[in-house]
Amino acid sequence: MDTKIDFLYLSEPDMIKAGVKDMKACVDTMEDMLVLLKKGDYMMGGENHNSHGCMISFPDDPKFPGMPKNTLDRRFMAMPAYLGGKYQMAGVKWYGSNIENKEKGLPRSILMMVLNDKDTGAPLAFMSANLLSSYRTGGIPGVGARYLARKDSETVAIIGPGVMGRTSLAAFAVTCPKLHRLNIKGRGQRSIDAFIEFVKKEYPQFTEINVCDSVESAVKDADIISFTTVVQNDDNDEALKSFPYIIWIKWKMRIPVLKPVSMDKVLAMENPMYYRIRKERGIWK
Repeated sequence: MDTKIDFLYLSEPDMIKAGVKDMKACVDTMEDMLVLLKKGDYMMGGENHNSHGCMISFPDDPKFPGMPKNTLDRRFMAMPAYLGGKYQMAGVKWYGSNIENKEKGLPRSILMMVLNDKDTGAPLAFMSANLLSSYRTGGIPGVGARYLARKDSETVAIIGPGVMGRTSLAAFAVTCPKLHRLNIKGRGQRSIDAFIEFVKKEYPQFTEINVCDSVESAVKDADIISFTTVVQNDDNDEALKSFPYIIWIKWKMRIPVLKPVSMDKVLAMENPMYYRIRKERGIWK
C-alpha cells in the first residue's frame, strides 16, 4: 500500500496557467455552488455549520512583547468548508490582513487555499489564493447578472474601481455581452487610471468609458450597478452615504452590492416613494 502523502503547490503564476482567470468558468462554478448551497449539500464551521470563519484579532494595548497591535483591517482568519455535489472536497481559506501592507507594496490581505481529501484529510493542494478569492467574489454577481440583468443591458456602473471592481466587471462582460458603456466613480485618480487601462486591455467591448464625479451621475442611466468599496467608517464613507435611492436608477436593473449597506437604505425600496415612482412610471397595478 502506498502511504505517501503528496500534494500540489500552486504559486500565483501556476494558478493563472491553471485557469484561475477564466471568468466564464468561474461564474459557472459559482452557479453550481449556489445550487448546492440551496440543497444543503455543504458544511461550514461552527455549531450551526454556517459560520463564516474563525477570526483572530489583536488588542489595542498588547501586554506581551512581539504580540501585534490592533490596527485597521489587522486580522487572521480561517474559513473552512466542505462542498458536495461533483466536487466532494474539503478545504480552508487562510489569510492575514493589515492595511499597513500597502506601505510595503503588498496587498491588504494575503491569502492561501488548502484542499484536503474529504475522507483521509490528506492535503491535495496548497494554493496562492489572492486571484482565486477575487475572481470568486466577482463570479457571484456574475451569476446574478446572468439571470437577473436585462438581456439588452448596455451600461454598467462600477463604484469603487479596485480589484473587486475589476472582477465584477469581468463577470458582467461574459454574462452580458451587449455591455459596451462603462461609468466609473472612484476616489483617487491613480486607481481610476489603472482601472481604465485594465479595461482597455482586457475588455475592448467597452467602447465608451465615462469617469463620473458623483455616484448619482454614475448610476442614473446604468443597467447594472456594482458597489465594490471598502467600508471603514459609515459616517465618512461617501459611497455608503450615496447608496442609490430608487429615484436615481433605471427601472428593471440590477445592483450587486459587495459591501455592507445600512438597512435603512435597503428599506428605502419599500417606502411609499418607491410605490409612487412605480405608479408614475406606469408599472403599478
